[in-house]
Amino acid sequence: MNTFSNLTRLAACALMALGTTLAHASTDLASAQRSGDVALQGTSLFLSTATPDGLDDEPDAAGAFNLSGVAPLYAGGDLELAAGLQAGELDNPSLDRFAYEGSAATFSLSVLAGDTIDIDWEFFTRPQSGPLPAADGAWLLWQSGSQRQLIELANALDTPLSSAPGGWQTSGTVRQTLTALESGNATLSLVVADVNGIDGSSQLAIHQISQTPAVPEPATWLLLLGGLGLMGFMQRNKV
Repeated sequence: MNTFSNLTRLAACALMALGTTLAHASTDLASAQRSGDVALQGTSLFLSTATPDGLDDEPDAAGAFNLSGVAPLYAGGDLELAAGLQAGELDNPSLDRFAYEGSAATFSLSVLAGDTIDIDWEFFTRPQSGPLPAADGAWLLWQSGSQRQLIELANALDTPLSSAPGGWQTSGTVRQTLTALESGNATLSLVVADVNGIDGSSQLAIHQISQTPAVPEPATWLLLLGGLGLMGFMQRNKV
């Protein structure tokens, strides 16, 4: 009876250890380094292109959609620098799309090779008018060791959008998954920007960032099971 009890406790501890290994860890969204108009609202972090005192939200009042009282950063230098990008890296000259201003949020993470990072995001925009079709957009920059990925998450022209209250259009919640190829410190930057003009506003909502460790390799499982077997054998011989 004592041997059975000890083995049960060992098995339970092993299962708890495995559960801990495979558990999701959520990033504290309030820990972001904020640049421009960025604010935590409820459980989500919002980035916007709205100024606190400009006329970019007409016919609504100036600053109607600014979230923090802080102005967005000018693209072509300040915005990209805040997000770890090169000046002009958000532009797409072949499509006549040029970023004007926006905001960024940057997170510092510690990762192991094989870890997956899930980002649940949502893009919002209001119809705009101007000399060029507005293609406000949102981007993600992932940097981990030698790994660097710039991903366009959404833009107002090409991303399927549906109507939302208040005249907004939304992408709905979308999940972007990244995989760390190297162990060490990593940087995750999220950006939203006005493109081809500053009329109207767009927002990027970050609902959750979660990190999942890599699934243990077969050799790890065999080592664990072998250790359990050895401990069980030793307990049995003590009886």
